Amino acid sequence: MSDLPGDAYFRRMLVTSALTEAERLHAAYETGGNVADLDAAVAAFEEALGLADEADTRSAALNGLGTALWSRAERSAQVEVLDQAIDAFRQASAALDHGAGLSSIDRLIPAFQSNLAGALRFRWRLTGAEQDLAESIAAVRAALAATDVDDQRRPNRLSNLGEGLLSRHHQLGDSSALAEAIEVFQEALDSARPRSDARAFAGANLAEALRRQYLSSRTRDPAVLDRAIDLARATLAATPPDRLLHPRFQSNLAVLLITRYHATHSPADLDEATTRAEQALAATPPGHPNRVERLSVLTGIKQAQVVRGSGLLNADLRRTPKPTKRLTRRFGLSKQRRQLDEFVSATAEAVAAGPSGYRRSDALLSHGAALAFQSELTNDRKAGAAALAVLRQLAADQTATVHSRIEAATLTAFSLLAQSNNTDVAGASESLGLAVELLPQTAPRRLPYADREHELAGFTGLAGHAAACEIALGRPDRAVELLETGRGVLLGQALDARTEVTDLHERHPELAARFEHLRTALDRPEGAVFLTAQTDEPTLSGEDRHALADEWDQLIDTIRHQSGFEDFLRPPKIDELLAIAGAEGPVVIVNTSVLRCDALILADGTVQLVELPELHFADLTDRAEAFRTAILSRDDEEVQKTLTWLGKAVTQPVLDALDRPARVWWIPTGPLTTLPLHAAGSPDGPSVLDLVISSYVPTVRSLADARRTGRGSDQAPLIVSVPAAPGTPPLPRVRDETAELSSRFPAARILTDDQATRQRVLDALPQHRSVHFACHAVSAADGAATSQLLLHHHQSDPLTVADLARLRLDDAETAYLSACDTSISRGDLTDEALHITGAFQMAGFRHVIGTLWSVGDQTARTVAGQYYSAVQTQDPAVALHTAVQAVRTTYPNRPAVWAPFVHAGA
Repeated sequence: MSDLPGDAYFRRMLVTSALTEAERLHAAYETGGNVADLDAAVAAFEEALGLADEADTRSAALNGLGTALWSRAERSAQVEVLDQAIDAFRQASAALDHGAGLSSIDRLIPAFQSNLAGALRFRWRLTGAEQDLAESIAAVRAALAATDVDDQRRPNRLSNLGEGLLSRHHQLGDSSALAEAIEVFQEALDSARPRSDARAFAGANLAEALRRQYLSSRTRDPAVLDRAIDLARATLAATPPDRLLHPRFQSNLAVLLITRYHATHSPADLDEATTRAEQALAATPPGHPNRVERLSVLTGIKQAQVVRGSGLLNADLRRTPKPTKRLTRRFGLSKQRRQLDEFVSATAEAVAAGPSGYRRSDALLSHGAALAFQSELTNDRKAGAAALAVLRQLAADQTATVHSRIEAATLTAFSLLAQSNNTDVAGASESLGLAVELLPQTAPRRLPYADREHELAGFTGLAGHAAACEIALGRPDRAVELLETGRGVLLGQALDARTEVTDLHERHPELAARFEHLRTALDRPEGAVFLTAQTDEPTLSGEDRHALADEWDQLIDTIRHQSGFEDFLRPPKIDELLAIAGAEGPVVIVNTSVLRCDALILADGTVQLVELPELHFADLTDRAEAFRTAILSRDDEEVQKTLTWLGKAVTQPVLDALDRPARVWWIPTGPLTTLPLHAAGSPDGPSVLDLVISSYVPTVRSLADARRTGRGSDQAPLIVSVPAAPGTPPLPRVRDETAELSSRFPAARILTDDQATRQRVLDALPQHRSVHFACHAVSAADGAATSQLLLHHHQSDPLTVADLARLRLDDAETAYLSACDTSISRGDLTDEALHITGAFQMAGFRHVIGTLWSVGDQTARTVAGQYYSAVQTQDPAVALHTAVQAVRTTYPNRPAVWAPFVHAGA
């Protein structure tokens, strides 16, 4: 530097000295948490900035100042301080841009981008501003792209990216973001030096990501959670107690332990979680932004203590139990009452701490639920009134998360009913109606199909509860509308995508063209990653999916602002539903709820209520489980007992209210979806099979789609035949069934054995109006990860419900599924008809023949033969009815043989 003028050289030395002192002070704060060190660091960076007049030193001072201000914002949760930090990081990069030619640019700019990313993500946490999170991810991706693989800063930048993806998952519920976050955190952990802060951060972040993977997985593999706990323990053990990170890692471990406790009910996990959470909170001063999060952790643990003390280990605070004398006595005891009071106090403190964004929603919901629980268990009217005030506030708050609003509205309704001894039905109706109206927002198109399933599974039965209240108030029309809004949400999205836009083309061709373009773009298969890569990959990344979904929502809003299109893609009103139902025969919705069970008959332009006093939800649930057991054990006597009861409790009252219709379309709900209404009745008297031709539909709107003008029978169907799928028992009669079909339809295309693969089938389906599957199938209701037809490569490339539901087959007519369990949904998705039969309906088939349980391949062959003989001259529903009656004649005392076959559709 000898060539510098003396003053400039001296000035540079002053700047360097100030920066060194500022960095020392900030490092001291990071280690010991002394606020005086942080304030001194900010002052030192400001001094250095005032002295710096060259690009590299000025940018270093700005970056250091931004880092110190970021730390101050983390301590105070002041957004304006964070704004200053973000502005400093931006200026740091800009300063280097003006210093073109500096050799340090390539090294420093990625560091500034990485810091900017972290600060933006923190501001998103405080404000919920989505653009901050998007910019954060973009900034850290740019930083990583400029970071060498062996750079020691790469692990921290990977963790930075992973935290952005994890935030995306928390914000959106998108599993592709979570999966990619786990990969990124693992790479960070693998590349970080032993005993480094980078390794600690990566381990802690990976543990949290694995916890979320565990919670979002239907199977909930305990090994995933155990690995997360091992990582969290190792991270905590490697962090000295005097480090600022130590309380954070204690709280992280507490979250993991309480998560495992909920699965195992291990007292040791509950005790350790309590200790860790209390220690973490004690080390977090009031006003610290992380105190809100750590209070939330402790609140969850206090809730678990209360629930354990009540003896209700699986209690759901959204469905608070009606107090019993035993519970009231128990919560009169000092220990249990103290735990309950501590739980309520903890939730109140969490609210008082002033959380923002989604944390505020969580805190309010926890406090409202705690007060409601206290009211229920101790008959405390004051607590009940306070609970209602909190929950109503949250349910009406349009800035709160949709999940929290729905849960708050639901809990409001059940609390009102509990506090009024079931008399305030009007109040409950208002809250449940709001919850149902919000429900479709939990499963937007931006999410992968499996994630939409997961989101809706948490609210199964909600529409039925809302409908039950409307029925009690004498408003059956409104009950039908709510059932149509809150059930079949995913099916409704598929029907939206198939909407005819002829009128829109004529009046607004540019909007119609945009609609069709976006519809096609969103139909692309879902990719496994969230971040968009510059490749020719035909799948849809998470980022692209979200962008397209935003465009779709904006387009629909634009279309609805055009004259005559105000109701475009809105749920149909009751007049439209009645017009659909009255076309060819009555539609019978059998609504089941813990509140009451009824049938709603849509016919002749009205909704007729038929009360079902002998149908009770708890009894129905037990009978449905017993029926499934009887089917599996081939206990025909028990099967017939259920059919007799089903006739007396459900179908006889309904048919008695009708004027001997030729056909009936059934819409069962809840556990009733697993039972054969079409076969109900006593063996000594006429059963439903003798009185009417039955069909099933998931919603009234889906019936309208099925009744669209068809193109008639198909003499060149697709036949998919898999008599021996790998890893499954052989189906020897499938070859005979296939031979008979090929003889009947010489022009058919046959995919059999190793030709019957997922991709070949998906490619062939759009080329045929009808399809016949003869193969094994598995149902998610029986524990499979997802319902699927078992083709040749099913173990590595399965044909799933999601694959089928994504299709849009405008000319599809009939799908005959000669396979097992194709019409059964998972117990937590009965409102969605997410089974194989339903998937073919979503794809566009007007008629689908499926089964409610497993059938022998000889019976399947017999029914198929009878059906195809009859369908030459009869409607598919009538043809199946004829075929089943013929088999019943052969096996009159074995309903398990002939009753599983169902017709779904027009």
